[in-house]
Amino acid sequence: MTNSYIFHKNVVQLGGRLPRELLPTELAKEYYRVLDNNAKTLISSAQEILPQLPPIHFDFVLSGEINACAFKADNRYFIGVTTGTLFMLDLVLLRMLSDPRLFDFALDSSLEATDLPNLVDYAPHADRMYNSGQLPIRPKSTQREDYARHLFDHAFLFLVGHELAHITRGHVDYYDDKVGLTMIDEMGWVPFDSEKMLERQSIEADADRRSTFSRIASIELQHLNHSKEIPAWANSVESPKKLLFDWTLAVNILFRLFGDIRFSPKQLLHEFYPPLPLRRMMVSGATLACASSWDAITEDDSAFAVRTAVKYCEYAFATILGENPSMEGVRNANSLECREHNRLLVKFWYETMRDRIVKHSYEPDLIGANEGLKE
Repeated sequence: MTNSYIFHKNVVQLGGRLPRELLPTELAKEYYRVLDNNAKTLISSAQEILPQLPPIHFDFVLSGEINACAFKADNRYFIGVTTGTLFMLDLVLLRMLSDPRLFDFALDSSLEATDLPNLVDYAPHADRMYNSGQLPIRPKSTQREDYARHLFDHAFLFLVGHELAHITRGHVDYYDDKVGLTMIDEMGWVPFDSEKMLERQSIEADADRRSTFSRIASIELQHLNHSKEIPAWANSVESPKKLLFDWTLAVNILFRLFGDIRFSPKQLLHEFYPPLPLRRMMVSGATLACASSWDAITEDDSAFAVRTAVKYCEYAFATILGENPSMEGVRNANSLECREHNRLLVKFWYETMRDRIVKHSYEPDLIGANEGLKE
């Protein structure tokens, strides 16, 4: 059986495989071809670092949901991202860069229309937005569209890296060995008891940290090798502070696609995923921890870049939705309850989960992505 067939058979419940070969236009095929190549390049990089890592097949799931998955079938590994995730990222990022009120600090906004309609009745689902006539609007400035694509790539590769971590760090094989469950998808899990919730949240937090560690290392390497190049979306060479801002903004926009979800202590041990406000805080902390070893940027500049990006995400969403900006969600993510739960997850990972999972991992020590985390 081909990888495509096995992939489709195992993601039917999520929507089935997107038949890219049947797409009606070459432009559409090229869109997915580029993303497919980016994902496979990331996977190949992991295989260079971890030579024992088996082949991993990447593909797209035809679904309006914002979702992704990693699974094992027929002794092969697979990663999938839904088409709905891509649509929603395009819808939001292109709309933001089409608005002259946004990103005027870095890019020329004078070409953009001043009478764009707001995104009304926003819902975190591609089919609902498409059926209500909410379609991506391309910026008039090529430079601003390039910047939107740049942010898109950051968000997309973080998501693929998260799913890749579920494989490289043994999460998929651990669940297979423990309960015979071979797929980890980011939505729709059925709740178990509170200890299993804590276990699952710890694993998801580990995947987020690992993907962050990988992406920041890649950004640092990119800056080292291309520090004098001017990107297509910029007017000058980008500083490490700007690179960290872009990365943090893109990942926060990815989380924010689900809406301004507020933290509630009731969520702590009743969901498989760490609450989204907490997840945003944890990734920010992991970003600062990784950047602390980057000689090209000071700790103050790193903190400023991350803090500014988190706030700008809220401002940009409020602008395209026609709402008043609110920092309540950001403050919510830094609440005492969030911080305490973060400490609980890190403690549970070190004292319990790492020992349980290490025998299934392709990264034998299971460190690096989790050391020296900052809040």
